[in-house]
Amino acid sequence: ASSAETLITEANNRGVRIVNGRSVTSMAASINDVQNCRAVVYWAFNNGLKKDAVSDVMKLSDQMFVVAAINNMYAKGIQKFENVKKQIQDELTVAKKVEAIENKVKEELKTKDVNTLASQYGSRVMDSIRLSFTGESYQNFGMDNTALGKFFANEKTNANEVIAGKNMVYVVYPYNFENQPSNTNLQAEKGLLRNIVVGRSRNEMVILEGLRDNTQIWDNRSRFYQ
Repeated sequence: ASSAETLITEANNRGVRIVNGRSVTSMAASINDVQNCRAVVYWAFNNGLKKDAVSDVMKLSDQMFVVAAINNMYAKGIQKFENVKKQIQDELTVAKKVEAIENKVKEELKTKDVNTLASQYGSRVMDSIRLSFTGESYQNFGMDNTALGKFFANEKTNANEVIAGKNMVYVVYPYNFENQPSNTNLQAEKGLLRNIVVGRSRNEMVILEGLRDNTQIWDNRSRFYQ
């Protein structure tokens, strides 16, 4: 294959799996669900390549053979609208789908119970889940921060409520809202805020970016990260 397009065509003709990575950076270690892809990323960023470059066959972690191609390249900084138009369209499409499902479920709840709706949508009913406004420790239950914010903004009890999150729609039935007493010394809150503002991951990122930008350091880490 002499270009990214012809590589995709050949892969489709031969029934080979295609992994389409988006916004892959020079320090990435995985591409979508494929782990340990440093060989591919290193090839793409450190060989002076251009758009439509196609790699030789590479072996990843003794698990698979891959052939990579550069479908597009973006300069660092604020992107032109045309470069991010498809991404914006995809995000808006998801938002519109969520809105449409939210409105549909609201109408269906007028004549159907929650168990019937759950079966209809291939979902399940979960009982007695304690939710907290901070929400972070409850992500495993699938309710994202957008939905949690809406949930706590409307303190209705003993009634079904339809809430749209970022990517999903939830039907909730709050049994009770508990108002926690104020913490006078705010130690827990200070710790949480400090972790968010200057926690290890954020702190390291801010320091590295600040050093690189303010001292005009050429970030050459990707050449040594293999």
